[in-house]
Amino acid sequence: MLKILQSIADKISPNGYYLLECINNGIEPKRINTYAEIRILNTDGYLQGRKLTDKAIELLAEFNGRYTIEGTKISKRKELSGTDVEMIKKYVEMFPKVATPTKRRLRSSVNNLERKFRLFFTEYKYDWETVLKATKKYISSFDPNELTYMKNSEYFISKDKYSLLANYCEDVMDGTPDEPTNENPLYSSHVL
Repeated sequence: MLKILQSIADKISPNGYYLLECINNGIEPKRINTYAEIRILNTDGYLQGRKLTDKAIELLAEFNGRYTIEGTKISKRKELSGTDVEMIKKYVEMFPKVATPTKRRLRSSVNNLERKFRLFFTEYKYDWETVLKATKKYISSFDPNELTYMKNSEYFISKDKYSLLANYCEDVMDGTPDEPTNENPLYSSHVL
């Protein structure tokens, strides 16, 4: 427990972190001076009023990306191997190296993706082959001249606790076709 507290102490007090987790999970905090902590968190930029800021969300994601609760034991999450980092580089290179018409880059930094994939592989049990096939399927679903609505490589993995990548991995695992076919009426454009 001491290591956990030390890992966040240079950024925020333990009570402040506890309050952020309570707000994030809709839980009423107990045994802390909530008003004093809210004032400090507002000053430090973690709260705006009583709402989490992007800074707070990043802190929670970073901390939750390193630790997982297994029963009552808190353990460090799996670190990515050198092979994982190489696969992340392969993953990001699959995305077009152009900006969308709204000037959004589709390729995210490898460091941001490492954090996202650590969380992804903790939550889901897919292998890299499935992830890369799912990514190819997603990217090929777009017209190369119309990328406005394509998610960037980071948000495709997950955004707001939702993973589009996981959905595409399920499609790959289930053998869902990319296009509607006459053999599969569920994917057919014909009205029965």
